[in-house]
Amino acid sequence: MTPTETLAVAAGNYRVAQENLDTRREQLAQAVRDAVAGGMSQSEAARIVGVDRLTIRKWIAS
Repeated sequence: MTPTETLAVAAGNYRVAQENLDTRREQLAQAVRDAVAGGMSQSEAARIVGVDRLTIRKWIAS
């Protein structure tokens, strides 16, 4: 495989991984929104997920 082909494959793999990450992040954000809507505190959601409360607030606002 030439360096150009290797780079093209790596770039394609990166794009797929990034799309998967974006999808999983949105699924996690939706799960957080559902949990908070169901009565869980934002602090507890942040602790469980391993992010800060600002991230939780951003996810809820979106």
